Amino acid sequence: MKRLLIILCIAAPSYAQPIGTIDTAGITINDVQAYGSPGRRIALDDSGYASVVWYGTLANSPRPLWNVWSPLSQDFLWPNGMPILEGRGGAPQVCVDDHGLALISSHELNTSYVNSTVCLDYLPHFGAFTCTGVGIPEIDLYNTRLAVHLSTAHLLAMGQTHDPDQPATLHYTRGTIEIDEQHSGIGVDWDQPLSMATTSSNGYALAAAQRHPWVAVAWHTPGPLDSTRFSSMFNQDILLERSIDAGGTWGEPLNITQFAEPDTDCASGDTLICCIDTFRAYGDIDLLYDGSWWDALHVLFTTASYYALWPDGEPTSYIKRSTIWHWDDQHEEYNLVADGWWPFTDPLIYDGVNQFNVQRPSLAIDPVLGWLYCTYMKYDTNCTSEQLYPMADIWISMSTNGGRSWSVGTNVTNTCPGQNVRAPGSMSERDPSLAEYVTDGFLHLTYVLDHDAGSAFSNEGVTTDNPVVYQRISTFDIDRLPLMPQYPLHIDSTGFPWVPDDHAVEHEIVPTESELSAPYPNPFNASTTISYDLSTPAHVRLTVHDLLGREVAVLYDGAAPAGKHRLIWNAGNFSSGLYFVSLRSGDQAQTQKLMLLK
Repeated sequence: MKRLLIILCIAAPSYAQPIGTIDTAGITINDVQAYGSPGRRIALDDSGYASVVWYGTLANSPRPLWNVWSPLSQDFLWPNGMPILEGRGGAPQVCVDDHGLALISSHELNTSYVNSTVCLDYLPHFGAFTCTGVGIPEIDLYNTRLAVHLSTAHLLAMGQTHDPDQPATLHYTRGTIEIDEQHSGIGVDWDQPLSMATTSSNGYALAAAQRHPWVAVAWHTPGPLDSTRFSSMFNQDILLERSIDAGGTWGEPLNITQFAEPDTDCASGDTLICCIDTFRAYGDIDLLYDGSWWDALHVLFTTASYYALWPDGEPTSYIKRSTIWHWDDQHEEYNLVADGWWPFTDPLIYDGVNQFNVQRPSLAIDPVLGWLYCTYMKYDTNCTSEQLYPMADIWISMSTNGGRSWSVGTNVTNTCPGQNVRAPGSMSERDPSLAEYVTDGFLHLTYVLDHDAGSAFSNEGVTTDNPVVYQRISTFDIDRLPLMPQYPLHIDSTGFPWVPDDHAVEHEIVPTESELSAPYPNPFNASTTISYDLSTPAHVRLTVHDLLGREVAVLYDGAAPAGKHRLIWNAGNFSSGLYFVSLRSGDQAQTQKLMLLK
């Protein structure tokens, strides 16, 4: 099979400069692979084999397809992949269990209903599957999300009755992965599905921890403004619900966004200011437990603009403007990952259905360093199709301190062919998905390269043969600096208004007090990130002491401005043991413990 990189260089050597190594898993005419949250469409086993799934077309019957990239041949095993189901299906997800067996979930279309199906490979990357359906009488279950921990599989799907007046519901179920004495896959024995919540969006996600029997589910829910005037699919909060016993019982939902209602009695009378929160969750979510000793849960979500109070009396949303945010259950703070708060200035540029300037975040973790990586789509109006739909590249941002700050993204595809490009000349990458873990210093990414921008499914552009791409990217190629400026997710009527005619207000958040944060990761091996906040400019001395109180390292000694600061202590030459990091700023002194384990 030819490498896609060769094809790209022949077709457009002047602009096709993706980072890393690229292979083609197959071809699909279905340019849309994610309706809302991306989920996991790529997974690696311990031997370095990469399973990639996508929604494709074979013999005029849309169905989920699967292919495996081999580290031995440095190529995929089957031309254009293998079908998973006999009949029609879609929205596939993939995981690998602790025996290296691939599990693939999909919805499956039958004559009168839709059920969710999970297929288990008989042997690692063997290609013979045993499929088990999960169904509920009189309810269609579709758009699955899948997670695996040890011998337990977790499945989340959207349920819809045939009554259009009934809301969609999220259904969760867990199953036991059954293997024989030779560790060959037999199937999955599923529990009865549990109805968890109603939802009006395909933005939902599922994750399972690796060190603990923990499971998490997140989804969009209508925001606090429940009157007819303010109700909108763009007015959404995000609820998070967790289980500590592998999905047996669940806690109460936690609203992690809590967007505020507008201030209708706002003293200024300026509707832009009185709107207060002008972000709302919309479109997609991703979840990831980071595998640390405390298995922190990380959440990524996209927000679009939402102005509940507008001069003409009706709520307004600028759907193209968007931002991507990070939240975790250790710090419970909002960190900006990607900024798409810029308008399309050319009125002739078509938005496309439910598309944002930045969207579709997908998380990965380096289990050795504890560094996080987020991939996402980013549109560019300098690159358009003949019908003036903008094209997207795939970008990756990284965090070295558990998500508390993020680098400005690195464009890892770089395939802009220009404006008004006729099909099949578009080079629009969309719906990226990362494998959960960095392996040997490489990120593993899959996406669809759409050769006519827009969504053919939504009658945007024409149908083309689109490569399903697998891209391996060295983490050294992802920029760590500069860092994204941090803006508030929540504001009140005295805060910064997000004015729709301008770019995001160029104000960084100034901390209200000086603080030395807990280092991350901690315990750590070789390096850890130390963060501190300054409410005012000060002379700072940041030092490390051993258990006897001896100063063993000076990390910083000098003037520092007000704001958030972070640096990395590389302790590769130090012995394992307990250390203390101390911050002196002005007349204040603070200390945090550090545990170095080698």
